[in-house]
Amino acid sequence: MGTPSPNVSSPGTHVLLIEVNPDARATHGATLVAGGYAVTQAEAWPPLDEVELPAILVSDVESFSRLQHSARRRLPPVVVLADDANSGVSACLRGADAWVPTHGDDAYLLATIEGLVRPLKRTFRDTH
Repeated sequence: MGTPSPNVSSPGTHVLLIEVNPDARATHGATLVAGGYAVTQAEAWPPLDEVELPAILVSDVESFSRLQHSARRRLPPVVVLADDANSGVSACLRGADAWVPTHGDDAYLLATIEGLVRPLKRTFRDTH
């Protein structure tokens, strides 16, 4: 029996990808599917009180801004796709857990999401 690839997500890990740009949505969706994630893609946020929230939300900056005004306060980790560092950092200062460049490296997107899905569980004793 072979060892699973380390870049494949845990089975059943669901990502909700919200991106207004159809080309970027298709590219990021394909990257996430290739990384082993179950992906739901949309151009705009669905009514959050009507959907089962995924393990991770991935959103463009504009959609993330709209999400902040929703009534739902407890959200899974949110990764924002930003065109520049200023927009990405601003999103993190407003509550996003991480940001990645919209036109960045696919491996970086996958690593960022995996880090939020399976954060390193290390103790002080592990590091000293």
